[in-house]
Amino acid sequence: MLLLVSDTNGAFSFYEMARRFPDSPVWRALGTQFSHVEWSGAAIWDLIMPSFVFLIGIAMPLSHAARARRGETGGQIALHAGLRVITLLLLGLTLRLPISTNVDFIWPFLLLLPGLPIEDWTQKVLRPKDARVPSAVHLAIWVVVLIATAVRLIHQVHRLGNYDLGALLPQVAFAYALLYPLVNRSLRAQFWAFAAILFGYWLAFALYPLPQVVADSAEYTGWFAHWNIDTNLAGDFDLWFLNLLPRATRFAGNDHGYQTLNFIPTAATMLIGMMVGHLLQSSSLTAARFRKSVTLAGVAALLAGLVLGTFACPIVKSIWTPTWVLFSGGIVLLVFALFYFMCEELQVRAGIWLLVAAGSNTILLYVLACNYKWWFLERWRDVFGSTVFVGTWQPLLESVAFMLSAWLLAVIMHRMRIFIRL
Repeated sequence: MLLLVSDTNGAFSFYEMARRFPDSPVWRALGTQFSHVEWSGAAIWDLIMPSFVFLIGIAMPLSHAARARRGETGGQIALHAGLRVITLLLLGLTLRLPISTNVDFIWPFLLLLPGLPIEDWTQKVLRPKDARVPSAVHLAIWVVVLIATAVRLIHQVHRLGNYDLGALLPQVAFAYALLYPLVNRSLRAQFWAFAAILFGYWLAFALYPLPQVVADSAEYTGWFAHWNIDTNLAGDFDLWFLNLLPRATRFAGNDHGYQTLNFIPTAATMLIGMMVGHLLQSSSLTAARFRKSVTLAGVAALLAGLVLGTFACPIVKSIWTPTWVLFSGGIVLLVFALFYFMCEELQVRAGIWLLVAAGSNTILLYVLACNYKWWFLERWRDVFGSTVFVGTWQPLLESVAFMLSAWLLAVIMHRMRIFIRL
């Protein structure tokens, strides 16, 4: 999250520094590793979304179990999951609206409002005799916010431009909805669902007919041409589906090749996390055995992704190919196993809270990073003067300043025990 917050286009604006120092191998290397690759392959920056999605998957069974312990019924938990999905989808679209009025500025935070502990606050303020009142108040606020947002987006569709559903929040929303029925299923059922998603998605692309003429600019020819930008199953689906939705301009493609159907293999990455969350709940595994299991799974997934990436389909993050799921999932599992080893087995705690604070309010930090960097930088200029970010190092300084501002806000909220949890 701290890497993402600094600059949503590339960590700490290293890519901008590489443009300013084209002859510097250091800036060039940093710019390359902390920006998205154009199509095939991977850089460190490409692993941020898989990590984010993986952690959501881990949280799903833990969150479900916690709600069940609080006495919520299956229907109540399912309703909450449905509202969460709709909120993430509408929030993702709302963040596409440029901020030109105070309403534009405030509205994303209204969508985050249901993530606050409204039920606890209602109980403390109103002290109702009926225990169902706090839940009813929370639900009413949530529904009103969602309806108002949907109406607003319909009336503001002309400001959305050439919008699509391939960004992080819509993808998480769709993947979450797809996987929710599996949250309480056995580890075996989850694994077979994972395998079915990967094989089914690979087969759908492989069987989809190629265009009669493969463009000279295409990344791949031959078998791998089934996974070229836009000229694939998911690309053609978007040309049909997105143009059925209300929009001011006809959808003609995404510059990076991101597609709506990416949520299906993204769900497989989330399912890796769900299986890890399932294992975390097991009382029969010691910490060492759990870590070894995750490590072996990570190695197996990484090797499978690399091997299959040579002949089955390419490793492409933009369209989340099955080999990308395995390759990135393997790396994320290994990183998770390393942190688990440090925190749970070696009991290393020094400095970890710096990351925990940022991780405790990720949805808020993501919203701030998408639309509000300029506001924080203006506050820096108010304090230190208008020339604080002027000069050759401007992109880097702005990114560091904003990251520190967002992190400090997260720390304050963590100390005050305020967490936004949709």
